[in-house]
Amino acid sequence: MNSLNFSYKSITIISIRVVLILVLFWYFACLFLPNGNGSSLQIITFPPGGGIRKLANDLKTAGVIRSSLHFVLLTRIRGQAHRLKAGEYEFNNGMTATEILNKLVSGDVDYRRFSLPEGYSIYQAAELLEQKGYISKEAFLKKCRDRVFLSRMGISEPTAEGYLYPATYNLSRRGGEEHLLEQMISQFNK
Repeated sequence: MNSLNFSYKSITIISIRVVLILVLFWYFACLFLPNGNGSSLQIITFPPGGGIRKLANDLKTAGVIRSSLHFVLLTRIRGQAHRLKAGEYEFNNGMTATEILNKLVSGDVDYRRFSLPEGYSIYQAAELLEQKGYISKEAFLKKCRDRVFLSRMGISEPTAEGYLYPATYNLSRRGGEEHLLEQMISQFNK
């Protein structure tokens, strides 16, 4: 029998091995090689109750990861698909899939920090927020005078003056004046 004659069985085994090697190469390439050089920053929102597939597709569309399928597999293999924390995250294309997953599991969300100094009025707070580029002065003052909002927060006064607790607050990039005021008033009530 000629040594070059391969049986159907040996060809199948070789083909399966080649495919497995290629799949493993793809998996490890996606795992250890970032999708870029870190020059592209992206803000990705993972809403509460959001699915891992949607998140993976958003990361892929933003150019942060190489493969959404790989990211889903990685989270499931590591048993972390149900441990991802909702929030707004900042990623760059120089991060590996493992770094991205660790950030999502630890809840390392991207907040802007806002410190309200003691003794500031609602007008001074509005000026400071506008200077920092977080919230427009007019929108903040309007919400401070919104009677429906104030009554929902348990305030019977015409404005939120005196209810803004001086502290440092985490303000999400999409969080507006209502969210910030809720934090300030809740802190005051404590």
